[in-house]
Amino acid sequence: MFLFFIILIFSTFLLQKASIINKEKVNVLFLYDNQLEEKNKNEELLQVKNVIKQVLNEEENNENNKILIDIQLIVWPIERIRNDKNNCREENYGCEPNRLWITQDLVCTRLLNSSSLVVLTQSERADITAFRPIKSTLSAVASALGFYRVPTIGANIKDTEFSRKNLYPTFLRTSPPYSDDAIAMVRVLSHLEYRQIVLITIEADQNGAEFAAALAAHKIHIQAHITLNLGSKSLEELKNNLLEELTEYTANTVLLCAKQSDSEIIFNASTKFTGAGRVWLLSEAASNAKNIPKGALSIRLKQSMISSLRDGLAVAKAGIKSFKQNNSLKFNPPKGCQHSVSEWTNFAEEKLFDELKRQPIYETLSGEQINFNERGDRKGMTYEILNAKEFGGPLVVVGNLNGRGELILDDRAIIWPGGLRRKPSELTLPKHLRVTLVVDPPFVYAFKVDEYSRCSKLQFLNNPTINVEGFQVSGPWFPCEKLENNKKEFYCCSGMAVELLFLISEGSKRINGEEKGEKEGEEELMADNSFSFELKLNDSYGAVLLGEQEGEGFKLTGMIGELDADRADMAIGALSINPERDRFIDFSEPWLYHGIQILERWRPKRSPMESFLQPLKNSLWLSLVIAVFLVAFVVYFLDLKSPFERFYSSGQDPLYEKAEQEERVSIGESLWFSWGVLLNSGVCEKTPRSFSARVLGLAWCGFCMIMVASYTANLAAFLVLDQPERSLSGVNDPRLRNPSANFSLATITHSATYQYFKRHVELSTVFRKMEANNQPNARSAIQALLNGSISAFVWDSVRLEFEAANNCELRTRGALFGRSAYGIGLRKGSAWTPHISQAILRLSENGTLERLEQKWIRSPNKNFRPCFHFEPKAPARLGLRSMRDGLVLVASGILLGAGMSILERKRGKSLQKQKKRQQLARQYAAKWLKLSKRKREGTDSLLLRLSAALCDEKRKQKEAKINKNIFIKTTPMFVPELNFGTKPCNVYCPRCHVSFYPNNYKTNFWPFCFNMFFYLYFITSFPLCFSSYFLNLFCRL
Repeated sequence: MFLFFIILIFSTFLLQKASIINKEKVNVLFLYDNQLEEKNKNEELLQVKNVIKQVLNEEENNENNKILIDIQLIVWPIERIRNDKNNCREENYGCEPNRLWITQDLVCTRLLNSSSLVVLTQSERADITAFRPIKSTLSAVASALGFYRVPTIGANIKDTEFSRKNLYPTFLRTSPPYSDDAIAMVRVLSHLEYRQIVLITIEADQNGAEFAAALAAHKIHIQAHITLNLGSKSLEELKNNLLEELTEYTANTVLLCAKQSDSEIIFNASTKFTGAGRVWLLSEAASNAKNIPKGALSIRLKQSMISSLRDGLAVAKAGIKSFKQNNSLKFNPPKGCQHSVSEWTNFAEEKLFDELKRQPIYETLSGEQINFNERGDRKGMTYEILNAKEFGGPLVVVGNLNGRGELILDDRAIIWPGGLRRKPSELTLPKHLRVTLVVDPPFVYAFKVDEYSRCSKLQFLNNPTINVEGFQVSGPWFPCEKLENNKKEFYCCSGMAVELLFLISEGSKRINGEEKGEKEGEEELMADNSFSFELKLNDSYGAVLLGEQEGEGFKLTGMIGELDADRADMAIGALSINPERDRFIDFSEPWLYHGIQILERWRPKRSPMESFLQPLKNSLWLSLVIAVFLVAFVVYFLDLKSPFERFYSSGQDPLYEKAEQEERVSIGESLWFSWGVLLNSGVCEKTPRSFSARVLGLAWCGFCMIMVASYTANLAAFLVLDQPERSLSGVNDPRLRNPSANFSLATITHSATYQYFKRHVELSTVFRKMEANNQPNARSAIQALLNGSISAFVWDSVRLEFEAANNCELRTRGALFGRSAYGIGLRKGSAWTPHISQAILRLSENGTLERLEQKWIRSPNKNFRPCFHFEPKAPARLGLRSMRDGLVLVASGILLGAGMSILERKRGKSLQKQKKRQQLARQYAAKWLKLSKRKREGTDSLLLRLSAALCDEKRKQKEAKINKNIFIKTTPMFVPELNFGTKPCNVYCPRCHVSFYPNNYKTNFWPFCFNMFFYLYFITSFPLCFSSYFLNLFCRL
């Protein structure tokens, strides 16, 4: 019997030891505030113990589970930290504990006692002053456990700081962080259709920073992020700061992310902004404040500290079980700070933490699922939407947001600030707007004035008509200013855009033409959407440019830059809507549609003075002139050096006479021959005598025949046949796609049209070509087009059609492409954007926009006559007007011939006088020689006379013998006296074989004939030569 008892006791001991070995230790650290009432403190502690007991009972009753856990509760009152002045850095209730003392006294002594896992939790009823030491204690414990690689599960710990894995590598939590409240806030804001907010956070608060980042990631536009430093400001300073900040922005929704104590201070300082018209959305931490304003909305996690602790123990139990089943490693956690086990640190802990985090679903008593994200934070939790019905009163549940993101919110149950049942508007409309614009007819006209008051006086003159840049512009006129050289200059502005702005500023009453309140029940019409404005001129519409330096980002210029820099509230004019601008500013609904078109200078088909030269190119004309002179000189030299007399003349011919030197072809006669053959005129002068020269003459005649025939055919085709259209046909014109060197295209630098060509790859060649010719503004581009500096100007169709309608030298070509529209630009997220769009739609419906377009664009200048660009389609008939250049050529030849005749006559008279003087000198010389010869003969000897007579006789006999052989009768030389002015003569024509006796008449026949021909020719040809000038002058008149 005794032996039986010994065996029984030994067996029981072995079973107990085996059970102890199989159990894994889990420590639960519970931090609570010892300053709480004893009842509340004991109640919370009892709830924690009941949860632990319930989990242990579940383990003992589960016969299939051979793996048991041993849960030990460690209660740590915050009072020990407060009262221990040696280990506290500040002597107040908000002091932070010494982290080294916490690690040594709490972590090393109590928690690292072969515990495989630690669960951290805190009291949810702690005093405000205990939050800071509790958070510091939890941070020190979690950091130390992470250093010793002990998995830690946080229950009811929501600070965003614990999501930092570099400080807390082994930390998991069963409650989402405060930053995840932003996800619930986004759902509520989307349901209420609020997309713009003012965010208030506390300086150096990690929860607020993460909260703002989460809102920005969900496309919530934060107009202002106000960061407050409550420790350095008094209540009065805080009130002034909030007054200045909140009145500057238009968003009516204020989102507060702060702790309970900080939220109470903020509510006390912002009493002026908690009334009607404002909406306050509070985070879960801020919803614990005691002075929450009436009508505020808040969110609260549907999870208590007890349920969070239960989920944490469930995660621990399931993780340990999964680790035992999937790994053969033994649990050997550290027993203290100086007993670290490498096997646990390097392998077991990592496997256990992965098992805890990897478990996707854990069924809890509430029926929810436990999931962790990559940072170890709980996700997919349920939130409650709360509403403060009374100031400082309890919060009432008005909606729920489940873990799948589905929101159920009862809008009718919400009490809004001020006790209203109607939801406040998202934004507050400012009543005075700063409007920027650009001088760009017909949208904006401006002229400089000395003072602002002059524009106001024009308003009382019933919109007078003023000449601005050649246009008669009627009002309304408004004062505007421009900053030039750091000095304000005053202008008066009008135009289509200015009048449109004036109509919109009058509000719905002016737009609809009816009194407000006529349609009851429509709150949109009841809202006052009128405003006042001030105009500021700018130099350009603006563009989005990439910064010159690396990392500089985008640079905004012009009106776009004014809006982005908050120097203007609205931009109006010919501001095209495009994706680049839409990234930085908001656009209203389009108020005028347009496209891109091409403007060119109109060049009518004319017959210029040199039209007879146009059938041949300049190179051919030059070659032809050179050939004329070359052939003439070659013919002269061939005829000069050719010995044709020896081959074509015979000494036996009785009519032979020896040719003199002047009978050869001279250089002048050769030139006359060459020109005569080319111009197909009769050649009356000498022709080439040599065979070689005549061969060249025949070749020249053949060439001239071909040349004249070709010229005649081309001239007829050029003057009679219709020529193809040479103007641009549109963006697909070959001259645009493949521009030549003498064709220049331009647009405005960094404009919407510039961006259109830059975006389209198929137009890259055109874009590169026009880069060098782009202009700074439309006015300079049109002037360059008129001057011929550029061949075509690409711009908005509305402006180009306006210019073409007011200047007959310009015309638009091709179909529209790159269609877009003009919109009113506003600041990003402006409260006026939907109201301006609604006003534009109303103006379009009642026909006001069409009336403005008719007034300013289609008929801006009533005194200007419409342009008629007549282009004949049928072939033109050849008339005197087409041949006026030939008549002018003949007239020029006559005038040149008359001038040469006068010069020739003057030259002839001078030569005649010189010849008479030479003849008289020769006569006197001959007479002197004769007298001197007679004197010499009288003194000669007789012998000399006889010898001379013999010589003369021999010479005469020799000559008689020669003449006898030649049979040529010699007659004495007869020199006629050609003085036709005094004596008649017998004239014989060898060609006609007729002789006649001309009578002696002294008349002025040739001057009479010349004068008659001059007056008759020029009287008939003068109007034809200058008819185009008179026709153009007549059309102008």
